[in-house]
Amino acid sequence: MNNFILSFLSLSNIIFSSGIIIVAFALMLYLTASNFRNSVARSFSALLAFIAIVYVGDVLLQRVETFEIATIWLKFKWIGIAFVPAEYLHFSDAVLRSTNAFSPRRRLATLLGYVASSIFLFLVVLTDLVARDGFFVKYVAAQFGAGPMFPLFAIFFFTLTAWGWYNLRKARRRCLTATTRRRMDYLSAAFIAPALGVFPYLIIASFLRDAQTPPSEIVLLFLLAGTLIAKIGVGVMITVMAYTVAYQGALSPDRIIKHNLVHYLLRGPLVATMVVGLRLSASAVPEWLGLTRETILFATVIVATRRGSPVVRSAERQAAFATSFKRVYPFSGMNNFAPLDVWLGRLWQARFAVGWKYVPRLIASLTFSVVSTVVSLPERLILPWLLCKRPIPD
Repeated sequence: MNNFILSFLSLSNIIFSSGIIIVAFALMLYLTASNFRNSVARSFSALLAFIAIVYVGDVLLQRVETFEIATIWLKFKWIGIAFVPAEYLHFSDAVLRSTNAFSPRRRLATLLGYVASSIFLFLVVLTDLVARDGFFVKYVAAQFGAGPMFPLFAIFFFTLTAWGWYNLRKARRRCLTATTRRRMDYLSAAFIAPALGVFPYLIIASFLRDAQTPPSEIVLLFLLAGTLIAKIGVGVMITVMAYTVAYQGALSPDRIIKHNLVHYLLRGPLVATMVVGLRLSASAVPEWLGLTRETILFATVIVATRRGSPVVRSAERQAAFATSFKRVYPFSGMNNFAPLDVWLGRLWQARFAVGWKYVPRLIASLTFSVVSTVVSLPERLILPWLLCKRPIPD
């Protein structure tokens, strides 16, 4: 039973880490494209980039097979971990400056924060002063042990994060309207969660035991469960923060900004996260249920292609589809095994305008399309070469 729970928590952590990467990258693109000239949006985009780096390393760590390779990706994660506190201070300073509260000392402190982050990153990569040794549980968890200077880094991390939160509360007091103060309350409430999500708590456990000894199974279960809860919180809170930042310096009406952001999140990151989660689950679910992959595949096909009653079909005809997509998607049963380039071309033409009721079928279709693309890729690559070598009769 513990092995099943451990496997489930490990898979869930990978899925939510992938989701955070997708959401963070999508929000970074959205803010960069729509509001790049605003310093608050730029600094928040940089914060999202460092958070994404941490979770990219987290996903890859659960796919490595040796501690030597894991060490490389653990150090890669520290690019984000080391710079998150400095970026927090930078972001809060940008928010405070948007209320006309300028301070050369605060700007200097932000610069010194980046310098200190660079020094800590240098110490992690080239020395054992901040992080060293560590434990490795294949496909489950990997983490460094604490070096003699890790407590100093922890003080630096939480001091700059707390300072950033204080700056936000100060900016909230300087707001003039009730709407702006309410958005600052949202931003302040969500501000701490991403920092708490990227901090390497497992290093602290090395103070209580041998750093190279993996934690017991029960301890590992609690750690993975806590990490999963933290990742869910990070995903929600960076979305709340992005919702608040999207209004900074924007000239469009509030309802237009809200409409564009919500539709962007639903049609892009949400669908992508569901596809990735389904793809990652495809390898584990058959083992948990004691069924073959073919059985799961056929069951999914039956559920995805079931047409339903005439009432459902009538409602489908009224779904919110783009006109160009309607010409193709009613025949999705015939396109289930079409390669990804065909699907992505049709989705792009329709600007990804997919009604809610069609999302499960679209996920199933894309899953089968991924399988079909992988299976047929060698043939598609070799076929042009074979046709070129084929003699042409006179």
